[in-house]
Amino acid sequence: TYGISGYYVENENEVIFCNDKVLEIFEFESLEELNAFGSGNLYENPRDRVSLINDLKKDGHVENREFRMKTKTGKPIVIQENAYANLDEKGRIITVQGSLYDITKQRHYEEELKESESLLRTLMESTSASIAIYDDQHFLYTNHAFEELMGYSRKELLDMYFWEISHPDDRKIIKERGQARVHKKEVVSNYQFKILTKKGDVKWVNLNAAPIMYKKRPAAIGTLYDITELKIA
Repeated sequence: TYGISGYYVENENEVIFCNDKVLEIFEFESLEELNAFGSGNLYENPRDRVSLINDLKKDGHVENREFRMKTKTGKPIVIQENAYANLDEKGRIITVQGSLYDITKQRHYEEELKESESLLRTLMESTSASIAIYDDQHFLYTNHAFEELMGYSRKELLDMYFWEISHPDDRKIIKERGQARVHKKEVVSNYQFKILTKKGDVKWVNLNAAPIMYKKRPAAIGTLYDITELKIA
């Protein structure tokens, strides 16, 4: 997943061996330069190094441990590490051999994605437009405006089939078009239909919808506008 791993072997005092990937990740020209800098000084928080050593003494290995580290020039990076200790009869570390991956880009991407998702959710919750996300069966997300329009709570809506909000006259076509849209089939994206609220009121809405990926699964997002008064007029 993360490409070529860095591989190293070290004892209590120095790194005995490392491949070129380790030097590349930490921006060193040679093993000698790395040892002159000190592998323990690569950790952003010195306590992480202590924690690693303690866990190696206790369990003999650590797997997929993430550390905030830094390069020779001080550039912050995120490392995922697997390490295995060779212990003597008293439980002291003789050597440690390990592999590591630079996952800085992946973590930055994940953080940016979380920020984008948080911003999108804030926008959807603050808009007056009624917005819902659904798969080919159920609602996956509804905003506050959608819940007010329908008269149902979010919990109630998430337990419903998405086509259940429509008037019985329109349910067949809403189901067919909605499912086709989720599976990216060619279908009209803007049209009007009748909904039936929890109280039994019939309202006209205008729908704009498009297929999306939501939490790594095919889905669709729809924006509804109440046009009942326009229809009456």
